[in-house]
Amino acid sequence: MPDFTHNTLIPMRYLITLILVCAGVDLYAQCPDGYVTSNENLVTNGDFSAGPSGFQSDYIYSNRHSTGDNAVLDEGYYAVVNDPHWVHLGYAQCTDHTSSGGNMMVINGSQKPGQAVWKQQIAVKPNTYYYFSTWIANLVPKAPSKLVFSINGTQLGDPIVAAEQTCVWKQFFAVWFSGNATEADISIVNLNLEWMGNDFALDDIVFYTCEHQNLDTKVSDAKVGETIVLRNIVFDNARWDIKPASTEELEVLRHYLVSHKTAMIEIDGHTDNVGDDESNLTLSKNRAKAVYDYLISKGISKSRLTYQGFGKTRPIDSNETIEGRQKNRRVEFILTRK
Repeated sequence: MPDFTHNTLIPMRYLITLILVCAGVDLYAQCPDGYVTSNENLVTNGDFSAGPSGFQSDYIYSNRHSTGDNAVLDEGYYAVVNDPHWVHLGYAQCTDHTSSGGNMMVINGSQKPGQAVWKQQIAVKPNTYYYFSTWIANLVPKAPSKLVFSINGTQLGDPIVAAEQTCVWKQFFAVWFSGNATEADISIVNLNLEWMGNDFALDDIVFYTCEHQNLDTKVSDAKVGETIVLRNIVFDNARWDIKPASTEELEVLRHYLVSHKTAMIEIDGHTDNVGDDESNLTLSKNRAKAVYDYLISKGISKSRLTYQGFGKTRPIDSNETIEGRQKNRRVEFILTRK
């Protein structure tokens, strides 16, 4: 499977309707080639920092912990806290997904089928790709939750089961194409109806637009010292041979250099933190050199180009999330003279 700037980015043809990949599989569900997740999370209160607001649930909210009562959180109830042990003495003392002392949604699984644990309606643009992700953790070492996710009544792939160990956050992620839809009615339903166990937490629910990068405009408007990411440079996994799908974007850069005779650029390669340091450094350098070699082969003078690799040392986003690692795997250039 092709790799887009480092590990694996799934080609457009696999994304016509939906891509789903669950954690633990060596594939990444990400925005399509030439796209990147926006910086705006469209989910309201996805990290639960605002408490039990901004979303709906078929479960009943319990605020007994706010009065100092840490009695058992009943089945079919939920709470928003930064320590599950506060609402049920049988729950593990977990931290939220980001381990910063923030809130999470704590759920005591109901035995009633079809109840939505969490749901929210979000306005979307037609014919647009969106990236959806959330994290789940088991709170007791028995009967872990089994969640199913849907948008507008259509299930997103197979259910995902929480890790059996307590306090281990597991990520669900998918890419969704809106088609004719103008709203995304997102819901999370727990399929586990066990009476014992079946207690879990949700955190960091995100829904990002996949934005297309207009490289022509970015390059033509570039200023000296500005860094521009080449998002559509395609490599096979752990290799640096440029794939044919990269040609269009490389030609935009070549055309700019042909049109601006005095312009000079530095080409930099970067990776995420997956793999050992030496391999990542070598990979990033060779991928930057591949772009360098392409431009030289098309008539651009060596004197106008330099290249280097930085491995994982210069992330532009968190390596703790799939969308962050996608942004960190990149080849970019800096305009050093115009």
